[in-house]
Parts: sequence; C-alpha cells; structure tokens
Amino acid sequence: MLRADAAAERRRAARQIGFSRRAGLLVAGASGGSALLAAAVVAGALAVTFALAWPSLRAAPLSFLGGASWDPSTRVFGALPLIAGSALTTTVAIFLASPIALGAAFFLGEVAPRESRPILDAVLDLATAIPSVVWGLFALDVILPALASHLYPVIYGDRAAEVSPGGFGLLSGGIVLAAMIVPTIAGVAREVVRAVPDGDREAAIALGATRWEVVRLVVLPPARAGLVGAVLLGLGRAVGEATVMSMILGGRAQIPTALASPGATSSSLLLDQLAEATDPPHVAALGHVALALLLASLLSHAVARLLVARSTTARAARGLP
Repeated sequence: MLRADAAAERRRAARQIGFSRRAGLLVAGASGGSALLAAAVVAGALAVTFALAWPSLRAAPLSFLGGASWDPSTRVFGALPLIAGSALTTTVAIFLASPIALGAAFFLGEVAPRESRPILDAVLDLATAIPSVVWGLFALDVILPALASHLYPVIYGDRAAEVSPGGFGLLSGGIVLAAMIVPTIAGVAREVVRAVPDGDREAAIALGATRWEVVRLVVLPPARAGLVGAVLLGLGRAVGEATVMSMILGGRAQIPTALASPGATSSSLLLDQLAEATDPPHVAALGHVALALLLASLLSHAVARLLVARSTTARAARGLP
C-alpha cells in the first residue's frame, strides 16, 4: 500500500514538472513572439515609409531639407518651415515643462508625505492618459483666448491680432505642448528618483545633511542620466504630437516671422494633408517628412530609454543595494 502511494505521488510530481515545463516553454514562446512582432511592426513602418518617401529622396534630398517654401499647387516642397515650426514648439515646450515636471518628480519622490503619495501618483498617471483631442479643445476654449487677450497684447502691442490671429500660432502650440508633456516627464523622473536606495538617504541624514543636501548630493548624481532620459521622452512626445498642433497652430507651412505667428510642424502637416494628397510628388514629399519624423522619434526614445536604464541599474551593477 505504501509503495503504491509513493508511486502515485511520483507520477503526480512528474506530471506537475512536465506541465510546468510546457507552461514555461509556452510563456517563453509567447513573449518571444510578441517581441518579434513589435520589432516587425517597427521594421514594417520604416520600410513602408521609406518606400513612400523614396521618389523624394532620390530626386533632391538636400533641396527638400533646405527649401523655404511648401506649396503643393506648384509642386514646391521645402521642409524648412516644418523644421522651424517643430523646433520652435518643442523648444518652448521643453523649456517650460522641464522645471515643472522635474520639480513635481522630486516632490513626489522626496518631499510628499508617504500617506498622500499613492493619491498623487494616481492623479499624475491619469493626467498622462488625457487624450490629445481633449487638450486641443481645452486650448481652443481657454488657453488661446487667454493668450490672445492678455499675453500677446503685452508682447506685441497693437500688432498682436496681426501676429497671432485669435491666439493661433507656434508659441501657443509650445505652451499647450508643455502642459501635455509635464505628466510624461514627471512620471518617468519620479521613478528614477525613487530608484535611489533609501539607505543612501538615511546615511546622509544620519551624518547631519539637510533635505536639500540629500537631494543635491545623494539623489541627483545617480539620477542625473535618468532625468535627462525623462526629458527626452517628453521631447519625443512633443515632436510627434499631431492632433493638438493641427488644431491650434494655424496650418501655415511658412517660415515664422515671429515666435507667436501661425505655422506648422511636421506632424501637423501630415495630419492636415496626407488624407487629401493625390499628386505623386506631393505624396512622396509627405512620405519624406514622415520618414524624418519617424527616425527622429525612434532615436529620441532609444536614447531616453538607455539613459533611464543606465540610471536605474548603475547602482546594482556596482553591487550596491
């Protein structure tokens, strides 16, 4: 009887081991397939975009990048107005958003009471999930009228309505972009700050360091690369934002004459014109813009992820807790 029970127990153990092995192989295969699928999607997007842009790349790549005019009716396609619009809006957005987002990250990681942190984290995560079209509607109803009524008359005086009709323009786009990317930067920077071990903070406090000295001497040095990566992730979102930019920039593909003047970015132009483009040179030029935008976005995200990973794993690599 004991031998039969022991044999049955061994069979059950063998079946469980076999099931665990099969489950492990299934999970490994599914995760590997998902990774390959994601890589295939990115490669497919690059291939399709490159094929779409190839006629423009083959014709005149340098004149396309340096051209100062974008006029589909005359088949003149210069990307300089789009480059200028994208550069201005993203610069304004990063300049305004970075101090606010990093300050919020240090507050959540170092200053906020532990009891309130889950609530504040949830609010920040919810802000990250606000759809772009909602930001656009908020900008049209609140931000643009406020800028047109209060800020631009101070800057441009009687020329405010001429420079930025109705508040539409690149500066408005940069301000709205800043509001949009603050939760993105703050969310990543918060995790980078919290990755610094509590033991380092406690050791510094035990030696008599103030809270500011703990942040400056203990938290900031190992987190610096990750914080730069968080800002680059926000930059990637700002560069690729299309819906809001299409709603509030004014849709003029021209070299801006003032910071607040109407203009266009690469992403907003694609959203405005791609669905209606039928002329092959026009389609190829839009594909050229899309390829440059895709490469810039992939590069910024890759660098950002590397910096964040470096910041969060450097201490473990040195054998620290």
